[in-house]
Amino acid sequence: MKIPFPRKITVIMHKIWNSMPKFIRKNSYLNKLIIQIFVGSWLDLDWKKKYKKISKIEWEKYYDLAHKNAFRDEDITSTQKKAVLKNIIGNNVLEVGCGSGQLSILMSKKVEVTALDCSGYILEKAKKNATYNKIQITFKKGFVESLPFSDSHFDTTVCCHTLEHVQNLEKSIKELKRVTSKRLIIIVPQQNFNEFTPDLHTHFFENKNKLSEIVGITKNKTDYIDTDIFYLGNIN
Repeated sequence: MKIPFPRKITVIMHKIWNSMPKFIRKNSYLNKLIIQIFVGSWLDLDWKKKYKKISKIEWEKYYDLAHKNAFRDEDITSTQKKAVLKNIIGNNVLEVGCGSGQLSILMSKKVEVTALDCSGYILEKAKKNATYNKIQITFKKGFVESLPFSDSHFDTTVCCHTLEHVQNLEKSIKELKRVTSKRLIIIVPQQNFNEFTPDLHTHFFENKNKLSEIVGITKNKTDYIDTDIFYLGNIN
């Protein structure tokens, strides 16, 4: 099992790789060699070509594998956590793509939290973290494209470092807005498309304007925090 690189290191690695000539970045043999050295042979380099046809069962199994082999427990930085905590409103909050539950645990000290992820493996880890911290959180397994909640059920919905991983971006955003009554908070990496990346990213957000346009909430504020895009949209 590979030890995940710290987020700061992977950001630098991405910048270096993106500065390379295109013929190097598109060389499948070289990419496979580098990724196997630094990430491991478990990563499917054809993921971006076939992710649209993968079943939900296969998707969950592969994300369980990713969490066991290479994924960090969380990608959100301390500065981003502070920004999220400062901007949640209401008493009923949903975190979509909760990972190991670190952000949900922090939010639950202020509000009632429901946390969702597609990976059963990482949800068990999140539950253990919540129990260890003596925190009450409602955990659900599910996918962003079909959230198991009623319309406008949550005052605030938080979705950090998740939309770059979804199978259907349009459906995912529609669902995030559907279950939210007041405010939607999103964080995604600012990243240009590359056919070969040492991750499972399926969608890429080159700048904050692209994310703002895709989400489509009129009242929004979009900025950069720690090399990532921070989006805050007011539903009402």
